[in-house]
Amino acid sequence: MTFDTQRLHGIIPPLVTPFDSSGELNLRGATQLVKYLLKAGVQGVFIGGTTGEAATLTVEELAKLTEVTVEAVAGSVPVLVGVTAASTRSTLQRVEAIVKYGPDAIVAHIPFYYPHTQNEIYAFYKELAAGSPLPVMLYNIPQTTKIPLAVDTILRLAAEEPNIIGYKDSSNNLTDFRQLVVALQTTRSGFRVFLGTDLLQDTAIQMGACGTIPSLGNLFPEPLVQAYQSARQGNWSEASRYVGIIAELTGIYAAGKESDIGNCIASLKYGLSLKGVEAGQPRSPLQPLDAAGEQLVAGMLEQTKTDRKQSN
Repeated sequence: MTFDTQRLHGIIPPLVTPFDSSGELNLRGATQLVKYLLKAGVQGVFIGGTTGEAATLTVEELAKLTEVTVEAVAGSVPVLVGVTAASTRSTLQRVEAIVKYGPDAIVAHIPFYYPHTQNEIYAFYKELAAGSPLPVMLYNIPQTTKIPLAVDTILRLAAEEPNIIGYKDSSNNLTDFRQLVVALQTTRSGFRVFLGTDLLQDTAIQMGACGTIPSLGNLFPEPLVQAYQSARQGNWSEASRYVGIIAELTGIYAAGKESDIGNCIASLKYGLSLKGVEAGQPRSPLQPLDAAGEQLVAGMLEQTKTDRKQSN
């Protein structure tokens, strides 16, 4: 059955990967997280992304995570799976390991470690598109891959490869994103584009994006969904109000003292644990929060409860 790409829209959180106290996959926690997000009204889920500590997962772990996620979602929203490894061959091995569980599409950033040229990047995605039985989404995150995915390369792939159906941009380069959206109007209509941002839900829609893929959506999905829906309806003042709430909630990332990505993952996981989701701690060498960080996260969650009661 051909995947209906129009189903790709809205708020699609990049899920954290739950681990138990020994650092092994916690599949019960993964199911709890999916059900929590579906109840909040998200329009999709994305496992095996940067927030999901994908670089620490084995092929077997990614396959197990895909199996339980697809089962928990039960077709209600699209399931995206990150598959990138250090080479084209190892990326395709990940695709082969997950395809039997029935996810809707794969997401692949540039293979890591080597600073690839755009010609090498182009060749990677051409081979991936040809070898994958699942639709492919491009993923631009130069913070971790060293090299950006150039607009010209994206346009070339979109024009040539029907199995490449969309693009996630986590580069924070809105100028390039806007140029891409404009060029796609004549290059490939229907190509699905997303901003990987916790903020800018209203801006994303104004710029022609299909939605956002926000890490904060793990812990606070409701205001993100509300911001997106308001923007889609053209209620810009309401969308802006929700984005203001989201901006305050990103203060949760100040709980950590290490790397930005590590802070994000540790804070989200601890916050989820307070909500009853067995998210565990980040995998070493990423570090969990210290006592002061845990106190900050707990305080923010308590404040959101108070704010919600006062607004009702």
